[in-house]
Amino acid sequence: MGKGLMAMALTATACLAATGAGAQTKPGWTSFTVGGANFEMPIPAGFCLPNGKTADAARLLATGDKDNVTSVTLLSCTGDGFDTYILIKTPVSLSNTDFTREETLKSLGAAFETPLFKDRLPSAVIDKSAQGLSEAFGQKVDLAGEVKPLGKDQACAYLGGTMDVKMPQITYRVSVGTCLTAVGRRFIAVNAYGPDKGSAGVAALVATARRVMETIRPSS
Repeated sequence: MGKGLMAMALTATACLAATGAGAQTKPGWTSFTVGGANFEMPIPAGFCLPNGKTADAARLLATGDKDNVTSVTLLSCTGDGFDTYILIKTPVSLSNTDFTREETLKSLGAAFETPLFKDRLPSAVIDKSAQGLSEAFGQKVDLAGEVKPLGKDQACAYLGGTMDVKMPQITYRVSVGTCLTAVGRRFIAVNAYGPDKGSAGVAALVATARRVMETIRPSS
């Protein structure tokens, strides 16, 4: 399971702008479904579900990420929501597969040590993500940079780094911190994004991703 799971997990992380929306249930909470399994979580402080034009953008951009189910998008409630945001994803090919957290982290930990993944996200994964974003935007998008494994603990296997997103009329840098794990026997990737603030910024995003993961719980 190692290399295949890792490759698909990295694809989930690499689509830096491909977003979808969760469904708000009770106030301050959102819910989602992965492979028939239901989940709920509190909306983190400072974040909001997309609405209006941002919801339209979320739905449009999610179509550009054909390899993943984008379950939840959370945007900063202040300023430009897409400056700081959170995506919760599951690779389509894994969405109906049962995983324990123990076996998921063991497999990802082993994959982190292989030459293919040890140093950075494979270029083929980045290129495929750029292609999906190009299709969603209707214009060329180039991705360049480095996202790499950052170890694991009893909760998550971690990825993090910074990418340059280049489009015809704009270029910007975005950092990401990711928690890869299993919740309720489903593979979950929580990706937290924000402006480039160096290694400290990546570490903060990794911590955010873990905190958000810890609030997700199975529901009936």
